[in-house]
Amino acid sequence: MSRHPRSTIRRTREALLAGMLLCGACSHALAQFAANVLYDAPDYDLADGLVDADPGTPGEQSTLRACIQNANLMPAGTYTIIVPAGTYALTVVGPYEDAGATGDLDIANGVQILGAGVGASIVDATGLGDRIFDIRGASDVYFNDISLTGGSTPTTGAVESGGAIRQASGGVLKIDQAELTSCSATGGRRSGRGHRCGGLARGPARRDIRPQPRAGPRRRRGVRREGEL
Repeated sequence: MSRHPRSTIRRTREALLAGMLLCGACSHALAQFAANVLYDAPDYDLADGLVDADPGTPGEQSTLRACIQNANLMPAGTYTIIVPAGTYALTVVGPYEDAGATGDLDIANGVQILGAGVGASIVDATGLGDRIFDIRGASDVYFNDISLTGGSTPTTGAVESGGAIRQASGGVLKIDQAELTSCSATGGRRSGRGHRCGGLARGPARRDIRPQPRAGPRRRRGVRREGEL
């Protein structure tokens, strides 16, 4: 997989913040992040402006987790995270941590997560003991051309929802051409696992979910959200 060029994230953050101070409600420039390694690790130093999980290795080791952590630090806006073809196994165990350093991938900003196609870009949380994505706050999030598998709510005895994706409050969640498989939750029939493909939490919502059709094993969508879908 090709290396991502040396990042200018720090300068981008500073420029955007300066622009916000100068022009108030100006629209934000679109920043793009791209994973370039398949293994799982948090960003080594979120203060250095680089998307790099391992500074001891030449070039930036931009894990999916590190990309999301850096997008979270940007000013409020919409940022693109590119997930090239490959299987991204989430292995950094540690539920109930809300900054994305361990456990599920916590999203705290508007992002569009773009894969290379269903069955090509796969995020696999098998063995993580946590869901895959936890969307926090009123962030708008869009998933496209990606497969999510193996997510489960933490097994602490508490009733929880959304084995693949949980969106706790507000925002819009769009899932287009995506496959969600083998996810589970402890929250019962309407918890994000009881439907034919894993279920949706019901409520006043506008759905914009178009799963990729596929013959084969039973799929579990595993989505829990509160707000607009």
